[in-house]
Amino acid sequence: MNSQLVMAQHDPEGESKYIIGVVTGPCIQTCDEYTVAMDMIKKYGAAESGGLIKHVTYPEDFVTDMDKTIKIIENLSTDPLVKAIVVNQGVPGTSIAFKNIKQKRPDIKLLVSEIHEDPIHISSVSDLVVSSDFIARGYLLPLAAKKLGAKTFVHISFPRHMIKESINRRKVIMEEACKDLGLKFASENAPDPIGEEGLDGVEKFLSKNIMVWLDKYGKDTAFFSTNESHTAFIVKQVAKYGGYFIESDLASPLIGYPKLFNINLSSNIKWQDVIKEIDTAVVEANLAGRFGTWTASLGYCHTAGLISFAKQIIENNVQVDNLDKLLESYSQFSSDIDWNGSAYRDSSGHIIEHYFLLYQDTYIFGQGFLGNTAEIIPEKYFMLGND
Repeated sequence: MNSQLVMAQHDPEGESKYIIGVVTGPCIQTCDEYTVAMDMIKKYGAAESGGLIKHVTYPEDFVTDMDKTIKIIENLSTDPLVKAIVVNQGVPGTSIAFKNIKQKRPDIKLLVSEIHEDPIHISSVSDLVVSSDFIARGYLLPLAAKKLGAKTFVHISFPRHMIKESINRRKVIMEEACKDLGLKFASENAPDPIGEEGLDGVEKFLSKNIMVWLDKYGKDTAFFSTNESHTAFIVKQVAKYGGYFIESDLASPLIGYPKLFNINLSSNIKWQDVIKEIDTAVVEANLAGRFGTWTASLGYCHTAGLISFAKQIIENNVQVDNLDKLLESYSQFSSDIDWNGSAYRDSSGHIIEHYFLLYQDTYIFGQGFLGNTAEIIPEKYFMLGND
């Protein structure tokens, strides 16, 4: 199955009978998600020239520019040809935009991934919500760290992220999992990349403090950050001073590793080739067994998979709660990698309809897959929350 990063070119002679609006962050914030939008335009054509995809980006500072985000998403619905809107990620303002769109255009299918807002609220105005399985990964990431030999698990974040229900709940699960698995759990703060100091401040802080934390907790420490902008700086310091980095929050082999190993990825590389290149570099640097990832970018698969699924909903009347078809859509863009997933349950056990949590296996460079998709998640972790 074709999993190239750049897809086949659109046939300019054909015109789409409908349009899918696609909203991502700008490349500086979420490059995987933005890049695949460009790839989908190459595959299906731009709406402006008779194709399927109309792509827009939410503001770089989406926290303070929420009104602008709302307007950008809502404006897509003013085109009568728009039959679905895919938002990756569901930053603040998405639920308001969706509510307003549904009031005027209830025919439009609204799909969103990686929400930053209350899950119950945004689910009430969305046709489909999809996220990385923060519940399963709350257990599986510490388990992966233990499998590699880590003795301490360090969770890195900042206040803006910790008010998110999914991130806070995952941290609660991680702490309990570490206790059950015999790992020490530690929580550390780092600068917000959209704060006053920006990415320069993030780099300065992490370049100094990863070494400090390794001295504090020991070399057998695994690090996890809730933000992708932290990743490149963390993996660089871990490679230099020791420790482990299991995988990024929105797991992807494109986050951190190509920059660390000076790998220039051509535009038509397949996921298998990406992994092979990084694997080789990791082994040559004597770092095997210390770094991991999902073997296909989550951000990339969210955008491409939801566009594919939206097409099936519109063209084939596939139901939005068809998890098998959703997983098939994601698999088209991930080299036939197995995905695991389930409906979202809140901490009381209540299932929220049309909200699915997905995850892949963890791949450790220089070692191979850990088999995490086959692990049984103890039921107790699904009942943990923010109480």
